[in-house]
Amino acid sequence: MPKQLTQYRVFIGSPSGLEEERRCFSDRLYKFTQRLAEPRGVVFRSVGWEETIGGVGRPQALINEELKQCDYAVFVLHVRWGTPTGGGYRSGTEEEWALAEELYQAKTIRNIALLFKSINLRGMPDPQLSAVLEFKKRIYEGKQYFPRDYATIEDFRDWIDAHLARWLNDHESAPGQISLAGPPIEMIAAAEPMGPIVAPSPDYWIAEATRLTELAVPDFAGALFCAQKAAEMAGSDIEWARARNIGGVSQANLGRFDEATRAFGEIAERFSHSIEPDRRYWQAQALYSKGIALGWLDRSEEAIAVYAGIARAGRQGALQQGQEARGARSP
Repeated sequence: MPKQLTQYRVFIGSPSGLEEERRCFSDRLYKFTQRLAEPRGVVFRSVGWEETIGGVGRPQALINEELKQCDYAVFVLHVRWGTPTGGGYRSGTEEEWALAEELYQAKTIRNIALLFKSINLRGMPDPQLSAVLEFKKRIYEGKQYFPRDYATIEDFRDWIDAHLARWLNDHESAPGQISLAGPPIEMIAAAEPMGPIVAPSPDYWIAEATRLTELAVPDFAGALFCAQKAAEMAGSDIEWARARNIGGVSQANLGRFDEATRAFGEIAERFSHSIEPDRRYWQAQALYSKGIALGWLDRSEEAIAVYAGIARAGRQGALQQGQEARGARSP
């Protein structure tokens, strides 16, 4: 059955030297779309010079035309500024940035995001780096944009996911639909000032994972993606256990029983010596799920041993609670 999808084109601009970031950018858009956005009627498409079809004319002009068709623009800078492109600018990135600002002011592009990779300032002065630092200083002093600094490719990946999550939420809260061909100007909502991007919390990813498992046709691959994000960001043992548990459930439903067993085993092991009720609950829950997964693997003897462990843990917990209660009554 045909399905209506809203496509958002996301442009990435950067000088050379950031090839890993560009690959990561395309990869994250594809995975986020497959696992979270497309089930909700949205497609995020990466646009950059790699995707620009060659033609007659100045190469940068062709890239500019692609940018004009985009809904969002992401710029990434490190130590290089680039080289002149024949359009009166010092580099292609500078020309793309100027055009993106024009489009944003004209409300034909929804948002501009800017990211700087951390720089080691030791060494000889470099004109390329000086140009980047000059631009960065101008951006911070202008206080019109909220750039972000990152140190690792993992930070960059999380930053992209945070933006995509926000843009997906913006889509769902915006009135009307936008066609694959792009919206008429009058349909574009007024661009809001760029505020700080706050990465979705572990609770957001856990709730999203739970929602995906409870669909009429569950999306366990998408739920696993969300669970992994939650586990990476967890700020407490309980958050980690919740995320790891739903990840294990998703693995099991995807037929990856060994990985599911490993996930449940890690939860049980982490809380094996705890006497706190919340942690004992997650230990028991994990042991029970591990036993089921072992049963699916036809490892019945191990499953029986796990269930016996649940009984022992229950008895030990009751004994410890009794001892604590007696201690509380002692003079």
